[in-house]
Amino acid sequence: MNDESTSFPGLTDAQSELIDHWQDKYQNGALPRRESLDPGAIRAHLSRISIVEICDQGRARFRLVGSGLRRLFGKEMRGRRLSDLDQDSFEMWSLGLSGVLDRQRPVGGVIERELDSHLWLRLP
Repeated sequence: MNDESTSFPGLTDAQSELIDHWQDKYQNGALPRRESLDPGAIRAHLSRISIVEICDQGRARFRLVGSGLRRLFGKEMRGRRLSDLDQDSFEMWSLGLSGVLDRQRPVGGVIERELDSHLWLRLP
């Protein structure tokens, strides 16, 4: 995997650590398998991680939502579809999903909002 795979704006130190862990598990051109990722190695970041699963008919749902994200959403989203989010949150979380699925490598960026910025990362 080359440096171009992680060259996007707004990459934070925490996101770099997540990408490093993901790349450590990237073997012989094969994407890391779920069981090869070690939650203990990324313990400091778990509260801000979500795992999105693409289900039948291309619908996306949250398999896991960290406690920091639950506070952001104001409710538990585990098991719910992305389309259950309000429009702004849906667009933020959907951003990059198709790109990461097509490219099979990390993608990320920055969304400038009225009151803050959202730095996002998607890993396949």
